Amino acid sequence: MGAENQGELMRRLGDRLQVAGSATAIYRMDDRTLVWTTSLTISELEPQLAGLRAVMRSPFEVAGRRLGVSLTFGVATADAPGAASSAAHAASLARRAGKPWRLHTDDEGETAAQQFSLLGELDDAVRSGQIKVLYQPKINLATGRIDAAEALVRWQHPVYGMLPPDCFIPLIEDAGRIDGLTLAVLGQAINDARQWLIGGQEIAVAINISAGLLASDSFAARALALIKGAGVPARMLTFEVTESAQFDKADKAIAILESFRAAGVRLSIDDYGTGQSTLNYLKLLPVTELKIDRSFVQHAHIDRGDAMLVRSTVQLAHELGIKVVAEGIEDAACLAFIQGIGCDYGQGYFIGRPLPAGELAALAGQPVALAA
Repeated sequence: MGAENQGELMRRLGDRLQVAGSATAIYRMDDRTLVWTTSLTISELEPQLAGLRAVMRSPFEVAGRRLGVSLTFGVATADAPGAASSAAHAASLARRAGKPWRLHTDDEGETAAQQFSLLGELDDAVRSGQIKVLYQPKINLATGRIDAAEALVRWQHPVYGMLPPDCFIPLIEDAGRIDGLTLAVLGQAINDARQWLIGGQEIAVAINISAGLLASDSFAARALALIKGAGVPARMLTFEVTESAQFDKADKAIAILESFRAAGVRLSIDDYGTGQSTLNYLKLLPVTELKIDRSFVQHAHIDRGDAMLVRSTVQLAHELGIKVVAEGIEDAACLAFIQGIGCDYGQGYFIGRPLPAGELAALAGQPVALAA
């Protein structure tokens, strides 16, 4: 929109909130966060928040464009320390959960303080090697070999220990800083793939890409530069995009994905079956792979409904020339079912837990026993 038009939109938004929400003053915290105080109790506030969301259904007209706006609310006690930050954190949690609003609690306050501290430490963590990349193996169900893996990021924090991604990825995404972390993971994955190749093993590696990055020309340019200088065939790299991801600029996202595909990178839809645009994604995106979400896979061998969904997805994908990965395989019976319906790859704790690069290479050198 440009800074001037974005400022105009925020002013218009503030005006509408003041009229509908009876706020005397509304403050802008960042590009997409507004904060104000109210004297209403929680029981009185909930219907007002529902009303404010309803008011936003009417689009704004800015610079000749009709713009839709949706709101997610966080609520915190106004006289508590850091109330604005606590409310913003609650709103972030609500948005991730797909809820219209969320009330901040004291327990979340400690979590929020830790997360904001982590955000301030991120750059140093990347530079000092605290950010680690582990690899969860994928088994090729045709050959019985581990010839692919998914890169998973961890933070080896000097105080908190090994942190899983749920502790810091959402916060970094909300802060608009996921590009640097993603490029660091991509760079490490490329280095490890090169070492595997030097050792005589071609192991494909998948890297998760946040939907927000697919509107960034800067990220695309830097990622493509890394790929060009990788020293490994681009076909060894797969970018995974979550199916439930919401693209703010769909045309831009498709163009950037096309540029990655043209460079030889493979593209995968992660968590397939959990989003709202399943067939549309297959139609619009240059996809080479689907990953069926674990919620459908883990009981497919015993649940008739899950079995039908997984089997039909495999058939559809293959008719479209798309490979299929089933994630969430946790026992031998599930693996046998997935292999029996012609799925291409399997992933899950039964196949292997996330491993350092060297241990993955050792595992990939050994055949895995599959059902006959």
